[in-house]
Amino acid sequence: MRGASDVIVQGDEVRCQRCGMTASLSALNRSDVTEEELRNLTSLD
Repeated sequence: MRGASDVIVQGDEVRCQRCGMTASLSALNRSDVTEEELRNLTSLD
């Protein structure tokens, strides 16, 4: 996975060191995640 070394998991939170974005794992497990949200999460370069 590209950029995996930049991602830190702390408890329920995932943080990308490179872009500073954070997301909670429980939010990622929602069934109503939008396509746009997924695109934002997968475009960490």
